[in-house]
Amino acid sequence: LLMLCAFNEKSSVWWLGPGEHYHLEARVCAEMRLNSSCLQAIVEANPAVKVPCYQRSEIKVGIAHIGVGNFHRAHQAVFQDDVLGLSGNESWGYVGVGLLPQDATLQEKLSNQDFLYTLWEKDSSSENVRVIGCHTDYLLATSEAQKVME
Repeated sequence: LLMLCAFNEKSSVWWLGPGEHYHLEARVCAEMRLNSSCLQAIVEANPAVKVPCYQRSEIKVGIAHIGVGNFHRAHQAVFQDDVLGLSGNESWGYVGVGLLPQDATLQEKLSNQDFLYTLWEKDSSSENVRVIGCHTDYLLATSEAQKVME
């Protein structure tokens, strides 16, 4: 569930991402499920939210990343998302690989969101909300070993 908001100090709302909960100040809110078909609606609801500037349907897997944890999603994938926005880099999408049975939870959540997720960056003077789209799939080595090897 993604709640997109225009910020001010008058009201508040909870923003929910895969397993995370953030309290944000909000003036305008539009509730929708995060997936590829709603990216334009996200921008219309809040132009400050950055969405992928590339055609996700043209992205091919070029990198397999083992362990798609918080560090990867908040740092490494952000750089790769930026690279995919540059012309000629369509073959450098990520496929995530989970090694543990409990990774099935993240696989399910990301799959339900077309492997998109939101990143909220906040420091003492600014906030940025961004949809990251560089992941094309998430495989579980425990049940999809052959597919992982391919």
